[in-house]
Amino acid sequence: MPGEVSDPERKLFTSITVGDMILKHRIVMGPMTRGRSPGNLANDTNLTFYSQRATDGGLLITEGTTPSESGQGFEDVPRIYDEAGSKAWKKVNDAVHAKGGFICAQLWHTGRASASKFQKDGKPALSPSGGSVDANDKTKEVARPATLDDIKHIVSEFRDTARWAREAGFDAVELHGAHGYLIDEFLQSSTNQRTDDYGNHCFGRAFASTLTDERVSLGGSYENRSRFLFEVLDAVLLELPETKVAVRFSPWFNWQDCTDENPLELFSYVLTKLQKYKLAYIHFTEPTFRHMEKDSSLADSKLNPLLALVKAPTRKLATGGYLNKNAEEALRSGRIDLVGVARAFIVNPDFVERTRLGLPIRDFSNTEGWYSKGEAGYIDHPTYSEEKGAEKEVANELVAEMYTQRCSPGALLISEGVHCSKTAAGHPAVPGLLNAAQVEGWKLTTSSVHAKGAFIFAQLWHTGRAGDSKYQPEGRAPVSPSGGKAEPHKEEARILTLEEIKFIISEYQLSAKNARLANFDGIEIHAAHGYLINQFLEANNRTDEYGGSFENRARFLFEVLDVCLKELPSSKIAIRLSPYGGRRGMAYENQKDLYTYVIERLNKYNLAYLQLTEPVWGGWVEGPPHETSKLNEYRGIFRGPVMLTGGYAEGDAAEKALQDGRADLIGIGRAFITNPDYVFRVKNKLPLNPYLDFKLYYGGGAENYTSWPTWQQAQPSSKL
Repeated sequence: MPGEVSDPERKLFTSITVGDMILKHRIVMGPMTRGRSPGNLANDTNLTFYSQRATDGGLLITEGTTPSESGQGFEDVPRIYDEAGSKAWKKVNDAVHAKGGFICAQLWHTGRASASKFQKDGKPALSPSGGSVDANDKTKEVARPATLDDIKHIVSEFRDTARWAREAGFDAVELHGAHGYLIDEFLQSSTNQRTDDYGNHCFGRAFASTLTDERVSLGGSYENRSRFLFEVLDAVLLELPETKVAVRFSPWFNWQDCTDENPLELFSYVLTKLQKYKLAYIHFTEPTFRHMEKDSSLADSKLNPLLALVKAPTRKLATGGYLNKNAEEALRSGRIDLVGVARAFIVNPDFVERTRLGLPIRDFSNTEGWYSKGEAGYIDHPTYSEEKGAEKEVANELVAEMYTQRCSPGALLISEGVHCSKTAAGHPAVPGLLNAAQVEGWKLTTSSVHAKGAFIFAQLWHTGRAGDSKYQPEGRAPVSPSGGKAEPHKEEARILTLEEIKFIISEYQLSAKNARLANFDGIEIHAAHGYLINQFLEANNRTDEYGGSFENRARFLFEVLDVCLKELPSSKIAIRLSPYGGRRGMAYENQKDLYTYVIERLNKYNLAYLQLTEPVWGGWVEGPPHETSKLNEYRGIFRGPVMLTGGYAEGDAAEKALQDGRADLIGIGRAFITNPDYVFRVKNKLPLNPYLDFKLYYGGGAENYTSWPTWQQAQPSSKL
């Protein structure tokens, strides 16, 4: 419910309605230009950055997005003024929404802070009155004054951009009227000496410091200098409701030679006029960039009289140094409604959670790498759990030892299921492939395996409804296409939204990329045994594009496969399926036709292999002979290498399957646990150790993991 208090002891974590959004906490990520969008289009790296920092019910404000070509002022800044820019941002927005977050686009025309190299035809940048951002630096380019036609054109571009922002699915837009950029340049006396309807007329700058009761005269000056702001605002409101629009100001900020002789009078006029608009919020930058970091009093802030002019339902957001008790004090006093935090979010993607739990905030004073290219210093900053407690989710030296023990030259190992999503977890202490620490952890294994002349694929595994809320983000229920339970699991799953589906698909892509960075030889997409992809294929009652027909049921699998192909060639990707398996409630009535459809489609991909699990999970001691297996019908359908797994560890079943052409590869699972030298034993027809008791499979240290001896270790006198 709007206004519902979630933590009455801390105002930061109470909910609030902001325009059309119901926020679950008051911490807002402020806009930060990072220059990570080559071609001026938002990309997958940007998507990762914003989704990492998104929280359920939290608001993010984007870096400045350019509303026109003339507004571009820095390299690799994402645009929003055309269809391509809008579609690129939509992917980012979908990812944020999939996490329950909100996102606001900051519309940013840089004005004279731009340069001719960013302008069409190499012309000087636009400004109200010419000049440069640093009059004392003669190397700075001098901007050209905007003509009336320029102004009208820019206003229309802001309107077009608002429409593109709406198409991209932004929850709001923020007009950047601060920090010495174009709108701020029109407002402030040092940057606006125009004598037309957008400037001071004939009154001159002296009037700004000698204000008398003759407000009609000087009011005209403020009216004219704010005319551009209000024309832009009114144009944007032709495309968006007031509840989806915000404005940012920076009185007294004194940035880029943009100042006013009487900022209190100027912004009092502007804010009073804004009272007729029911905007989502007004965003203020505190007068000093690092204001209040030393617990200075809020009582002496120059912003206070201006904050009082903002009237509900418009909310007050302030940014600048709110990393201590002043944030709570400012909220409790009603001085502001929302706290903006920017730089701390760079190195603390989980800033909200750290603040909620009272965890240490990583130092953000080192600015090196803030504006570099690529992922480094951008999406590789760890969360607290990754930094301090994620050793249970990182493949370590013990894991490397286990795989290395089971290597033989030229052999292929497939890893245990690797978590490929934050919602994938169904068991404790399972390694993932979602962050830099996990990539580095897996390198211990891949390098050791390769040193012994073997190969290793990473199995990407999402448990879906077989997960457990104990391991899910924020303790939420595990996810699935259609809810339900995965017997013998007792927990009811929640149904995935379309936005969540898209986000999980993006996580698969990230995991595929990380598998490559970790030096895996390939990946196997786990679409079997009643886990998430298998659930889309079989346990699926959806009525949208992900349910119903074979094509729709298989859509999730093929969308996952397609994004993985953006990171790896098809020769490094495999799929695992389990037709007729019946595991965890999988019992689709027409499995033969369903899997025929899927496997026929897989033929066009030229995959490394297709792994099929035999229908009897526990082996073939009491089951039918492999020669009559239902899986045999798929051998003639799939044109690539087929791997059969299930009951082939002992006897001559494996050799027969290979000789008969029913398989090209044989997968062995449990026998490798107790027989690290399984290949050697089979080759030399030596007895195998018995399978490990299922109860001892999981958890613990080296015992029953790396403690099993090879034949030669157990029989040191053997001459084999």
